[in-house]
Amino acid sequence: MNELDERVANLEASSEHTGKRLLTLEHDVGLMRSQCASKLDLAEAKGEILVKVAETRAEIEGVEYRLRTEINGTENKLRTEINSSENKLRTEISGVEARLTIAINGVRQELRTEIAQAKNWLLFWVVTSVFLAQFLPGMLKKLGLF
Repeated sequence: MNELDERVANLEASSEHTGKRLLTLEHDVGLMRSQCASKLDLAEAKGEILVKVAETRAEIEGVEYRLRTEINGTENKLRTEINSSENKLRTEISGVEARLTIAINGVRQELRTEIAQAKNWLLFWVVTSVFLAQFLPGMLKKLGLF
């Protein structure tokens, strides 16, 4: 029985050691369960993330659509304002051109009148000087002053 007793003693010693190892494993598994995620937890998290990504993508697309709509509306308003301003400027330029044309024509007419008057005065002075040059010496001789 010696051999049997030895075997029993060995089994009892190894059972103690095996029990300690089993407790350590149970403790480690408990920690892993409390602190680490399982495949099921990871699958749930992945599903939640995919849902959030889809929601975020939908929000981004909605915002993008609204922004594009606002940009198009603003662009159309700006085009309308630019066209309106351009038409106003063209009208004002036409009015200024008309006023300038009238003013230039008036200045031209005044200049022509002044040139005609200057020609008349020049002609008057030339005729007067010729007249005086022709008749003044003869008259001075008759009067005895020259």
